[in-house]
Amino acid sequence: MSYAEPIVRPLRIIWGHKYVLLLALFGGADVASSGSFINGFNGYPRAGNGGRSSGGNIQPPDPNAIAALAVAFAVIVVALLLLIVIWFFLSCLTRGALTRAIAEHDAQRPFNLSDSLRAGLASFGWILLLRLLAFAAAIVLLLPFAVLVLGFSQLHNQPPAVVLLVVAGIAYFGLALGVSIALGLIQLLALRAIVLEQLSALAAISRALGVFMRRPGRVLLIWLIQVGLGLGVGIAVTVVVIVIALIFGLGGLAITSLLQLSPLLAFGLGGLALLLVSLLIGAVTGAYFSAYWTVAYRRLELDRPQVGLAPYAAAP
Repeated sequence: MSYAEPIVRPLRIIWGHKYVLLLALFGGADVASSGSFINGFNGYPRAGNGGRSSGGNIQPPDPNAIAALAVAFAVIVVALLLLIVIWFFLSCLTRGALTRAIAEHDAQRPFNLSDSLRAGLASFGWILLLRLLAFAAAIVLLLPFAVLVLGFSQLHNQPPAVVLLVVAGIAYFGLALGVSIALGLIQLLALRAIVLEQLSALAAISRALGVFMRRPGRVLLIWLIQVGLGLGVGIAVTVVVIVIALIFGLGGLAITSLLQLSPLLAFGLGGLALLLVSLLIGAVTGAYFSAYWTVAYRRLELDRPQVGLAPYAAAP
């Protein structure tokens, strides 16, 4: 296969069919993009007024205020958890939609947003199962680390045991790193087998394992190219975000100074603008790397689908 095609072809597809960016923006990208930034704001409590109380005693907190804060905190936590769950299920839809859209446009067949959403619905259940299996595998992979931490907490006063635990931890870290990379590659291949070859989750995992075992060098080379591209894009995006942050920050401070407004307003507007730019960059880079793997998958010379099953056909 030509390794230049997975690099160049996604750029042409995304440029010619920009609706794929919308799918990536709503979680359609299954490859970690390198353009997402989250700005945190630290709050510092203000000191009380300098007046002296008549008795010099600190007033006890109002129970009603504490209860109201507890309720507000619980509502915020529940809302965030609900948003995370909704986002997770939505991304199961958009990942199938984005993958099928890239494959159809790579094959130069007519395809649009509604077609991609129907394809995403058709593969939604199997993609959900695949991601849940990947989550379970990650938990199993982390369990030995929990055992090592527990053992260290119990035997920290025994130097020989500590040395043995540290050596075991380092050895297992290397093993877990290699296994996690392999599992990530299998998940990437399996998702595309689900969407493009209309396989179930377990059949797609079997297909991905077969591909990985038959062509480990080719799959690893594709992954290494993606890692190199990700590093380059990450550096470029970091520079762009820093420049944008400086422009918005200095411009906002200048405007608020001329209008005699609070600098907090400038920081708030600048942070909002930077967040929106970061989301856009994340959608573009995520769509590109997901398309990179989809185009590469179609050129890995996989076994043909079953007889009578049209490969990469649009969902009815």
